Amino acid sequence: MVVEIQNRQRPAVDLCYQGHSSQGQMKQVLTTQQNSNKQVSIANCWDNGTSSWVVTWKRQPWSESDLAQWADLQQALQNIHPTVGHDNWKWIGIEENTFTVKDFKKQLADISAATMGLNNGGGNTTIESLWNSWIPMKVNFLIWRAVNERLLIKTALKHRGIPNIEEGCTWCNIGLDEPQHLFIRCQVARFICSIIALWCKTPQLTIAQDLFVWIDMLNNLDGSKEKRKTIKSIAFTTIWVLWLRRNEEIFKAKGIQIQSSVEDIKILSFLWVSNRSKLRGLT
Repeated sequence: MVVEIQNRQRPAVDLCYQGHSSQGQMKQVLTTQQNSNKQVSIANCWDNGTSSWVVTWKRQPWSESDLAQWADLQQALQNIHPTVGHDNWKWIGIEENTFTVKDFKKQLADISAATMGLNNGGGNTTIESLWNSWIPMKVNFLIWRAVNERLLIKTALKHRGIPNIEEGCTWCNIGLDEPQHLFIRCQVARFICSIIALWCKTPQLTIAQDLFVWIDMLNNLDGSKEKRKTIKSIAFTTIWVLWLRRNEEIFKAKGIQIQSSVEDIKILSFLWVSNRSKLRGLT
């Protein structure tokens, strides 16, 4: 959201907010020589003939801080050309400066994706692509926390200073107990995922070595939208079952059973998709 400055009688100090400068310090500078007590208006600083900003200084800025602030303000005001009228608020969005909730949501999603690094490697992974209405909320949150590295796993606990934590993978003890290894690179997890991928007739999913790449591959599968969403539901269910089996191994000393894990993935994904989607005739 930006302000289109049109009211030229407004105090020139308001321009400081456009350049994110310090109001307190710039107010000392933006004052006329003739009357140091007079508050300068925007009209006093704008030359219609040259269409440029002109400032008469009470004192020349000489300190490094003053010069830096003035340079920042000049750069920020390059594209601001005040006219006669009232100030207008304009939304910098897609739909011709018109505010919409949809546009606002998309911009927030883009900012979140950039912050989380979801677009690394030029992929198409976004916040919206992680969410799937055909699976329970708890599974969606698990996926989100996994890609955002917010799961309370061994590496995270040790990073928080908890002593006597073995960071090794619960199953293979080769890699670390962290999302990228636990769900994608661990040999036990890869074997289970390969069985599910063959069942879904998507063997290409087994070559992914990165969680973001794996999600991008799910988003770009061939076929209809319903097919992609179904396969993604099954894939996310696989992550959920792997997470449950990992916790059972740690807290109940219950070793993972490959066959029962595969059966649980098939059963849960079938129940969730058949009850939450509009697809009929699933077998």
